[in-house]
Amino acid sequence: MRKNRSSTDTEDIAKSDANIPKLYNVIGDYYINKMYGYSDEMDTMVSDNVLSLMLDDFSMKFRIVDTNISEIEEFDYSIRTFDTNELVESGDRKKVDGDILDLRLSSLMEENKEYFLQLRLYTKEKTFNYYTRIIRSDIDFAKKLIDMANTFSNNNFDSNNARENAMYLESDGTGNARGLEYVTLKSDYEMMSYNGMKLTPSEKEVKLVNYNGKIGEIHFSYTADADGKSYNIEENFICKAGSQRLYMLDYTRTMNQRLSKSLQYAKKIDLGIGNRATNIISSKSGEKLAFLADNKLFLSDSKNGKLELVYTGGNNDCILPLKFGDSLYFLSYGYNVDDTHIGDVGVSLLKYGWDSKKVSKLAFVKVDVDAASLKESINELAYMVDGGMLYLKLLDKVVGLDIASGSYVTVAENLEYGKYSISQDKSLLSWNVGDGLNIYNFATGENKQLDNANEVMLPIGYIGSDLVVAIESQNVSSTINGKSAGNIFEKLSIYNNLLELQKDYTYDNRYIDNIKVSGNRVHIDLYQYDGTNFTRAGEDTIISNKSVKNDSRVSFYTDNFRGKNYVIDSTKYIESEVSYAKELSIDSSNTLYNIELNGAYLQKMYYVYINSKLAGIYDEPVKAIEDAYADMGFVRRNGIMVYVKAMVETLANTNFDVTQAADYVHYWENDRLTRFEGITLKEAMYFITIKKPVFTFTAINNPVIIIAYDSKTVTVYDINTASIQKIDINEAQSIFNNTQNDFSCFFTFRM
Repeated sequence: MRKNRSSTDTEDIAKSDANIPKLYNVIGDYYINKMYGYSDEMDTMVSDNVLSLMLDDFSMKFRIVDTNISEIEEFDYSIRTFDTNELVESGDRKKVDGDILDLRLSSLMEENKEYFLQLRLYTKEKTFNYYTRIIRSDIDFAKKLIDMANTFSNNNFDSNNARENAMYLESDGTGNARGLEYVTLKSDYEMMSYNGMKLTPSEKEVKLVNYNGKIGEIHFSYTADADGKSYNIEENFICKAGSQRLYMLDYTRTMNQRLSKSLQYAKKIDLGIGNRATNIISSKSGEKLAFLADNKLFLSDSKNGKLELVYTGGNNDCILPLKFGDSLYFLSYGYNVDDTHIGDVGVSLLKYGWDSKKVSKLAFVKVDVDAASLKESINELAYMVDGGMLYLKLLDKVVGLDIASGSYVTVAENLEYGKYSISQDKSLLSWNVGDGLNIYNFATGENKQLDNANEVMLPIGYIGSDLVVAIESQNVSSTINGKSAGNIFEKLSIYNNLLELQKDYTYDNRYIDNIKVSGNRVHIDLYQYDGTNFTRAGEDTIISNKSVKNDSRVSFYTDNFRGKNYVIDSTKYIESEVSYAKELSIDSSNTLYNIELNGAYLQKMYYVYINSKLAGIYDEPVKAIEDAYADMGFVRRNGIMVYVKAMVETLANTNFDVTQAADYVHYWENDRLTRFEGITLKEAMYFITIKKPVFTFTAINNPVIIIAYDSKTVTVYDINTASIQKIDINEAQSIFNNTQNDFSCFFTFRM
């Protein structure tokens, strides 16, 4: 568990981060939590999914790897609180004497409370910044969790030992649809034990993600080999202490085949287990096809019968093919995307010339946000047009980069979730500007406005190039318990790409909400209004006969091990061997963009992590909590843990001081409580677990505070009657549902 094998083949054109020192948190014999150094100072989100442990003697130890120790001169550190950013402790710069950094900390840090550690390494030329959450908790139990997870993982490689894991399985026939590429506790015994594959695993990279002394989340990543093939495997464990033994609350394993020179192909290119090809683009003639698999960019040419491996991503960056022109243009984005920007986060624009067989860099966009946040933005929008104009979404703004001149323009900024929409092919952007809409066509560079008198318009989504617009009601506002509950709509309108109205949809005496565009369908919920409240009154689906792009080149077959192997159709036979691009050629005159981004925008967002990886970013907490609850994930905002399903106790008590009830009413009236309107009572129980009383309503104008619960009852403090009441838990669910599950509690988010 000390070092993973190299994840790239020598023939691949991958970025090397060998000249960036890495750090491991040292816990006894284990080196866990591999941390990468950043050239810039980063915000708290960079530490969301890594947690390091303080030892019993109030020290922390970190091991330096992947570097020449003699080149590192000094180090220092600082520790801050997440909620107030208060400096708790700092260490003066000290000389580095070996590969172990020993931090002797004070006893100021509370037990089982998370803090933010920034550790800096100084070389002669650069400073590298490392970040982790830290906690003082039960070290011995953390080691037991790692040992248990490691034993479970190793047992699965031996069919005899794997039977010891059977007691953890929850097989119900629902867990086998994706075969070996995605295994959970609901999968059957054969899938859990690799169905007879004779795999030899490498050493594991271990990451501690969450821990509170009783429950821990651990992530493994490693490779395993069998029959001349190699596979990337990741495992995520959530375990809990029991009176007699440790319990596994959740387990997820993903597996995909590593692609190298052994890639098999004919008319269909076999990508192996778990490698569903993504981001497929083709030339106008259809002869050239670029696709991404195993974080590698491939180019097939059916005319010349060639298959080429163009580019290989690193451990912390992504690749996105953009367009065909005189060359294949693509992006590499994330952390440390090439050796000329060591430790930076950003976006590289590259091109591959199929005649020269050379990859060249055209531009680099440097940003000062964490790689995960950048990836979410780029995945939303990246579009390149003829003439060298590249459009990117960077957090809450969209910029257009003129590669030829080195200049850029801001197309849109201050974009808010729910108030902008991007077409499926990424060529169109629409966003709300007060009452009307702006519509920008990236392909033509045209900017148009859509503004109907006395109508507040929101872009909901695209069906092809047709824009679905929701018209907000002007006659009634959507309120719950005296607070705004967001927009309610009275009409849907669909416009074509010339902004010509195609059709309006209205429903007599009913209002529209929860509008979702999926493919060529628009799903809506209908509501009736009684003068005070809205009640759901049905649903409708609008179906368009407009065709929506659906690439049918990707298919799959199931092998003897019940592994789902993906193939991509190149339309013609490819006869020659796989070739590789020449080494990356860096043009020292490539264009560099330093674009200032709105860091405050990210501090307001809710980050959802599932299986220890970022799964989504939302501006409202309800959707984030719903996603985390469904998949045993967790939610963080600006470094603060907002929700984690695994840590909900079977019973909890906040020890609420009833003299503080007036404060909660004041917080509610002045919008100082974080509102979770719409989550379920079961989801709200997490807040009671972490000693946060929940403000809610049992009837209109009847506020109560949930202060405790057990398996049968919920205990509330009724503010109007100044009394404590116990309510049957099933009755409570019904009561709170009738008042729209309008839960709120107090969080302090540093801004």
